[in-house]
Amino acid sequence: MIRASNSLIKELKKQKRENCSLLFLDNLKIINDVLKKGIVPKFIITSSSEVSFETDCPIYFADAKTIEQLSDSKTPQGVVCVVEYKLNMPEKPKTNFLVLDGVQDPGNAGTLVRTAVACGFEYVYFIESVHATNSKLVRSSVGTIFDCKIFEVSRNDFINMFKK
Repeated sequence: MIRASNSLIKELKKQKRENCSLLFLDNLKIINDVLKKGIVPKFIITSSSEVSFETDCPIYFADAKTIEQLSDSKTPQGVVCVVEYKLNMPEKPKTNFLVLDGVQDPGNAGTLVRTAVACGFEYVYFIESVHATNSKLVRSSVGTIFDCKIFEVSRNDFINMFKK
């Protein structure tokens, strides 16, 4: 395990503020599920030398205070996994789909995504709602955002797509 450099931590904090395609996963269950799905993180930062993961990505060691700064959780579990997540280009669904129109609470949105995936839905459309990459949404979805196609679209684009 490599000690995380100050420049890496500084760059991560900047990326967390500015880059919406990076997810900072701070829940061990979600991290393990993501790894089982074959998603390769950019890297993992942990404050415990006892934590091990089955992955080829670099694993860095940092102190607990640094983990707290990178985590959005009030009680971090001592690990942050950085994953690149790209939203899909909008497309018409081929099966059942969920539309979240104007849902602003990330906890509610995540729960709805989790329920939709559990019911076999493969497409979720966020219409003028909370961002799908919101850390609270990812946490409340328990990582199921990786199990479906998620689209963020405007109301007009959504209506036009379905008019065709």
